[in-house]
Amino acid sequence: MKNKFSLFFFVIPLVALVFLIYPQTSLAAITSVTTGSATSTSKTGVQLKGTIDIAGASETYDRRGFNLGTTSAAGGNYNMGSSTESGGPWAGDGSFYHTTTTLPTKGEAYYFRAYAASSTVPQLTYGGTEGVFLTGIDDPASLARTVVTRTSIDLSWTKGTGAGNTYLRYSTSQYPTSITDGTQGCISSGTSCSVESLSCGTNYYFRAWSSTTDGGLSTTSDGYTQLTDYTSSCPGARCLSPEVLADSLVINQGAANTQTREVTLSLQANNATLMTICNDNRFIGCSLESYSTTKSWTLTEGEGEKTVYALFLSDCGANSERVSDTIVLQAPTAPVPTPTPTPTPESTPAPEVMPAPATTPTPAEKPIFQMTAVELQVKIAEILSQIKTLQAQLAGLKETVTFENNLKYGDQGDEVVKLQEALIKEGLLAQGLNTGWFGSLTKAAVIKFQEKYASEILAPSGLTKGTGLVASATRAKLNKLLGK
Repeated sequence: MKNKFSLFFFVIPLVALVFLIYPQTSLAAITSVTTGSATSTSKTGVQLKGTIDIAGASETYDRRGFNLGTTSAAGGNYNMGSSTESGGPWAGDGSFYHTTTTLPTKGEAYYFRAYAASSTVPQLTYGGTEGVFLTGIDDPASLARTVVTRTSIDLSWTKGTGAGNTYLRYSTSQYPTSITDGTQGCISSGTSCSVESLSCGTNYYFRAWSSTTDGGLSTTSDGYTQLTDYTSSCPGARCLSPEVLADSLVINQGAANTQTREVTLSLQANNATLMTICNDNRFIGCSLESYSTTKSWTLTEGEGEKTVYALFLSDCGANSERVSDTIVLQAPTAPVPTPTPTPTPESTPAPEVMPAPATTPTPAEKPIFQMTAVELQVKIAEILSQIKTLQAQLAGLKETVTFENNLKYGDQGDEVVKLQEALIKEGLLAQGLNTGWFGSLTKAAVIKFQEKYASEILAPSGLTKGTGLVASATRAKLNKLLGK
């Protein structure tokens, strides 16, 4: 009996102590926590929402937050731990939020659960349901054509970070507006695909988006990469030359000057699959490459006006007229140092500064009879050089051009260059188009020339419209104008 009484007197104080430390009213303070939604989701951030219900308005709690992880955790033990909101204690029911902007992975499903606790009841009360959200992903980039045939176009791109797949869509009328618009070209988890069953000789508009799915959620990139390109010409179709435009070649967005040799070329031509860029108007030593709308380029050395030339080729091998653009290469301007004024003591008046003369007269050249033998030799060499230059200029003035052969569309060579230079001089062909290839623009200029001098070229043959063929009557008029 004595032992029973001893145990009674030990247990009763212990129970009383527990009730003092953990009052019953605090144990029942937080009745439920609800896990809410994830809003304002970005590539590295999210705002999480939770709601707390308590037993009465007077009850308080001093911890609330969210447990977060990349895997589902029914018990609330997420692999990324918890984020506790400070500032309590709080009283009453209500919503609370937590924002994070340091999520490490794009395109990742993150799971979260709201919780709350009291300092007197440290055990966490978790939300009954689990939330999940998906971070954003990067856009794909650098969509480009690698191979083209009559019925297919092979494309490549740079995959967006966090993307599971790249959706490629196309249309023949305009760029698709979403991953459900237009026709599906491919859905690829890599960085390239081949779009098949296309029509020959047709222009296609391609656009690609990033997409990913995780945790039962899907997301698509906000932006895209795009490209327009032609399939090869149909069998039996006429071999068309690329069409050049007024701004088919522009240096540094049309700038007049540059202080560096490294420039950017903007290029455009319809129906072009290849191109060659050169600092030489004869394109000697310059190679063919795939057609592109931009290209980095290095100008030739030395200050002064620099010209860059371009030719475009279609898939059937026909080349365009030559195009060019110029820019002036200048030496970098050195900064002018600002002179530091020398302080003048107040007791000493500043000396008067006389203005410098406007110009410094050039000393008169020494008369020949006063020159030494060495100075006379230098002077004679200078005069001989001037004579040689004048002789070369005189020879150029006397040079004439004779057209002895008929010329037609598709011809090429030096005689075509001379024809084009004559047409440029007549104002019928644009400057820079003396490419040596008799293309559509040259033919149109010849027709204008024939109709300009119709009484001498067309009328004797009973014609009223130009033919574009440089035959005997046209050659005779050209030779007459050029001095033969």
